[in-house]
Amino acid sequence: MLVNIAGRFRLKNCKALFTTTTKMQPAEIGSAVGHNSCYLVNDYQELLEAIDGQGNRPLFCHCGIRGDKVFGVEARWLAKLATERPNLPVIYEADGSRGLPLKLHAVDEPMLAQPSSVMFLIGLCALGSNTRDTLHRFPKSGQRGCYVDADYLVNLATMALDKLVILGSKMIFLNQYELLSSHEIQAMYTAKWNYPVFLGSVQRDYYIQIH
Repeated sequence: MLVNIAGRFRLKNCKALFTTTTKMQPAEIGSAVGHNSCYLVNDYQELLEAIDGQGNRPLFCHCGIRGDKVFGVEARWLAKLATERPNLPVIYEADGSRGLPLKLHAVDEPMLAQPSSVMFLIGLCALGSNTRDTLHRFPKSGQRGCYVDADYLVNLATMALDKLVILGSKMIFLNQYELLSSHEIQAMYTAKWNYPVFLGSVQRDYYIQIH
């Protein structure tokens, strides 16, 4: 999703900072903003210098590559940036799922930096599956494998968002609507969501608010 959003900023020649507070695959970054717009920064001052030298284009900043992962900037830098550069869009991944459609956060996750909004992303390809196959960190969940339906998604999103103490908004994005039958789409509309919900497709650049 970060790649798609960065691509739209790039097409419109709009400056925005993209990063992660955890770690990402290098290939994701290059395809998002272009390899010439990726910056290694060692401290907050270098982060500011990268932003100021970029012009009207999105950029990705990170703190180095270890093994096969790129490590993002420190969350405290992003919190400081929000105060000093309040008009700069900053979009960051706070907790990935290693390609799986669902994620069970650890106690210390996600790594947030005083965000103005948080989006909890759900891959709808998980519908009808068993959590053994589609839930990241399933072995640590203490759960027995269970069927993924609309109620399960409501509970998973509510559990994740309820624990976040932020001043901004919280929302849910149900991705991959194109994989659903009309019956499954209706189930998304009628589910008892506790937060604003958007149904759509990152791939098709479409979404609609359903709750």
